[in-house]
Amino acid sequence: MTSLRTLKDFDTVTANGVLAAVALSTSADPGIEKSTLVEQYRHQANAVANEIRSALQLGSGALTRDDQARFDAFLAREIQKNVFANRDPLDALGKAGQAGRLPSSLYKVRVTQQFEQAFRRHGVKKKLVEEAVHLPDDYQHLLNDDARERDTLSLFMKKILPSGKEPHWLLLQTVRQGIIQVAQSAWRVYPADVDLTRAKQPLDVLRAFANVFGVDVKVADKTARFIESVTFMGDPAKPEQYFYFAHQERLKTFMSISHVLTTDPGTFRVGIGYCIDLGKYEASLAKRGFNV
Repeated sequence: MTSLRTLKDFDTVTANGVLAAVALSTSADPGIEKSTLVEQYRHQANAVANEIRSALQLGSGALTRDDQARFDAFLAREIQKNVFANRDPLDALGKAGQAGRLPSSLYKVRVTQQFEQAFRRHGVKKKLVEEAVHLPDDYQHLLNDDARERDTLSLFMKKILPSGKEPHWLLLQTVRQGIIQVAQSAWRVYPADVDLTRAKQPLDVLRAFANVFGVDVKVADKTARFIESVTFMGDPAKPEQYFYFAHQERLKTFMSISHVLTTDPGTFRVGIGYCIDLGKYEASLAKRGFNV
């Protein structure tokens, strides 16, 4: 049951619609067609937003980044308490989530068995993944164009300050599926290993990390340790036939390639692609006390 007084006089369908409207109306540039929920529940959504501000003592002015995070977390808890009684609110949030336009705290997190097998040995557990998504120090949503059509990646960065150990960053890569963030990879990035002085956003950090711990990959006629925004003639249904890396038989690796559908069925577009040499990466973790 909701703890918001403003919603107690509404039936469940209306209450869920209002909560979705609050999420959409307080998101920065939803980037999708104007949701009918926002228009339908504009006044109710404003009342709920004001009640949340009052409960958190946030005042009526512009919110700081920390205050916005508190507001989003409060709203996320209220949404999680409710099961949507009709599809409209969930569909609206799903479209915004797929486009990367929801506050981080509103996304649900999914950690697959495959992810756990690959990254638990690096000390990355589900709780840490959830913290990185819901309370990131920085984040970036990629491949927003035609976001409902194809792979959509997000990057989250979380500062790790372990007691008595070397500070570093956790760089989490996920795939957006509506309001769900599916964990795909997680890397511990140590400034002593990776030069971050010119990194301005998480994608810059991933690029720098791949240039240190990656191996050359080839997409079409382009070869590099980190591939970005390559478009060429090919079959979008068979991405694996265009992505190669050297010394496959001798290396233990993690490979990632994201691609986007284009309006031309004969055109293949790669968003980003890279391949990490896990042996080299795990050696850097081992010297820092990880049992890999």
